[in-house]
Amino acid sequence: MTVEPADGPAAEVQTADRDGVLVATVTGELDPATVDGVGTALGDLLDKRPPALVVDLAVSFLSSAGLSMLLKLHGRAQNDEIGFVIVAEDNAAQHPLFITGLSEVLPLADTVDAAVESLRKSGS
Repeated sequence: MTVEPADGPAAEVQTADRDGVLVATVTGELDPATVDGVGTALGDLLDKRPPALVVDLAVSFLSSAGLSMLLKLHGRAQNDEIGFVIVAEDNAAQHPLFITGLSEVLPLADTVDAAVESLRKSGS
């Protein structure tokens, strides 16, 4: 799914199955113009009740609106007992997560492979 705001870069969510774990890769900019569309796309994935969801943040920008969306998705996944891990390999995603302290709150992995492995080990 591609989210194209009226002004500015688009964001895209692509999904793949990795050993029974749903992986959603988010590219582009996760900012106030795109966060609602991306949040809806990721929420729709949680509606399908997968055993686990990895959100791979391959973004060029991550705003506070994006951080808030991730917190909401994490809470929803916990309530629905869906395994949930965020991957932030690039500085554009890592920096906001660490500087805000959310790296201590949200489940993070260094790579998609590590996220999938951790979810498989936890039985999610």
